[in-house]
Amino acid sequence: FNTLKDDLKLKYIGFNISMNNFSIKDEKVKEFYDTDKMLIYLELEFYSVYNFSISYGMKSYEDVSNSTYYKDDIKLKINIRDLILRYYFYNKTFVTPFIGIGMDFYKISEIVDSSKLENTEENVNGLKLCIGSYVQYKKFDNIVFYIQIMYNSIKFDIKDESFNFGGVEYLLGLKFRI
Repeated sequence: FNTLKDDLKLKYIGFNISMNNFSIKDEKVKEFYDTDKMLIYLELEFYSVYNFSISYGMKSYEDVSNSTYYKDDIKLKINIRDLILRYYFYNKTFVTPFIGIGMDFYKISEIVDSSKLENTEENVNGLKLCIGSYVQYKKFDNIVFYIQIMYNSIKFDIKDESFNFGGVEYLLGLKFRI
């Protein structure tokens, strides 16, 4: 019999890289910035024996707009980090579906190129749910194609204004098993 300590040992490590269709659904933000962008998403994933994995991912969003009155450039910069716990439904086929839950950590900055307006910076957290599937091609044991859909719930207030940066993201990518 295996002990719990043996069963929770690291099975393998995966490095994921994907294209992420990132979208901000807040109407106030949509007035000034391009809220639909393709981003590169990088993720490091650790697998245990019990079909669970935990991952740390990162992506970055950036766009520039003009202020309405002064016509100064304003740069919106969002650094996004996440932690996700996934459960894999392993079977004997080449397709492995999964579900996951996690936390998003956003660092949001608006940087103004003048002294007339002040810079804004805020750190916010939110919930993430994901569902997806890996597709294994037998010739390449250490490379796996995957598709994933993530729902994010990021709601926060800055200076008496409410914002909703949540929404649905679509990812296509490759996993490299180490």
